Amino acid sequence: MALSHTERFMQLTRLLGDFAILWRDSVFQETSPKWSSHYPVLYEQLLTIDDEELCRLESSATALHHFISQTLPGYSEILDAIRLPVHHQSIHAPKFADVGVPGKKWQQITAFLSDFLQRHPSQNTHLHEPLPGKLLPGHPSEKVKASVAELVDWCAGKSHLGRTAALITGHKLYAIERDETLCREGASLANKMGVLANFNCADVLQRNFTFNNRQQIFALHACGDLHRRLIAEWKHSDSPELTLAPCCYEKWLHGDYQPLSELAKNNNLKLSKDQVRLAMQETVTASPREQAQMHRLQILRLAFDILQRDIRGTDKYLPAPSLPLSAANWPVTDIFTFLANKKDLKLPKLIDTEYYTNKAHSRYQQVRRLQLAAQGFRRPLELWLVSDLALYLEEAGIQVTLQEFCPRELSPRNIQLTAFRYQLSG
Repeated sequence: MALSHTERFMQLTRLLGDFAILWRDSVFQETSPKWSSHYPVLYEQLLTIDDEELCRLESSATALHHFISQTLPGYSEILDAIRLPVHHQSIHAPKFADVGVPGKKWQQITAFLSDFLQRHPSQNTHLHEPLPGKLLPGHPSEKVKASVAELVDWCAGKSHLGRTAALITGHKLYAIERDETLCREGASLANKMGVLANFNCADVLQRNFTFNNRQQIFALHACGDLHRRLIAEWKHSDSPELTLAPCCYEKWLHGDYQPLSELAKNNNLKLSKDQVRLAMQETVTASPREQAQMHRLQILRLAFDILQRDIRGTDKYLPAPSLPLSAANWPVTDIFTFLANKKDLKLPKLIDTEYYTNKAHSRYQQVRRLQLAAQGFRRPLELWLVSDLALYLEEAGIQVTLQEFCPRELSPRNIQLTAFRYQLSG
């Protein structure tokens, strides 16, 4: 039997609390993790895995979950709590609808829209074939008491998402985007494809929006406060339906994560920004070149960490700013200088960069293995955050469903939240 949002949230809260020592502290910051004495078998097993197994566990959440569940008693209960209904389908979009859309982004769009289009059959039936499959249990049927006249694409960019949905359904498009250039380019694309579109160039964090009862709201991978603002705005509107895939939960976060739902406020895990960011630390969609750059940057950050401990004479981590991928091509001395300037740290005139990078490389091999323990809690943390959003709406009497809309390999941020304000007919 499927868990309710309340049951899932409370189960995750309890289990994340029970295993908090494994994910609250970063092994990148601590030379010896506190949990090593609590879970010595897991600690030793992680340190002894070979490079091939390491890469497999880093790239496959399923493999990592299985590995940890073999060693960690009680972890299998977490795997039950994070299991969601799966709806991996794609729409049959009109020809040329994908013009100007990157391949992976297009696949995400067609997967994201499939559930909506099953519930809202196209008015332009000649544009595409019917979608296969049946609606998942718990979803409203296609016969509803509300009708949609306008599709709203929240933080739209060029509105590839909204334009595609409008092209298929025949509805009007209302796109909200703060970048004027993207608005102009998006309006031009919509016009070329015969979509009646209105682009509102506005910063959604600086404006209030009132949605009416003929507007369906979309947001694919809206980051941080962008999706939190949308949920709050939609909750107090008359719009009958919201379809959202949240992303980058830590963006614009100052201090600890602030829950929205009353249940989460009363059962608050008090997640720091780094702990919220843990839910996002996956590289399954990164190219081999990007992964190599990220590994090099991690080694250089560790080299600086070892250096700063020597300079300051204290074996304590010094938080340093993140580096762009392009910094992977910088000379080591430039990396050290950049990070030192950010922390007002005076570097010695002569630094044995080879010594520090070699030492960091050795430590990084250990860090990569030990941080797998925390990475096993990425999905539970993300679902705790998404459950807070679902409960915030459910507490207002709104029906909410959660499901996976695409494979993790296409996007790790594959949780789709759909909220319905209207009652079913019949």
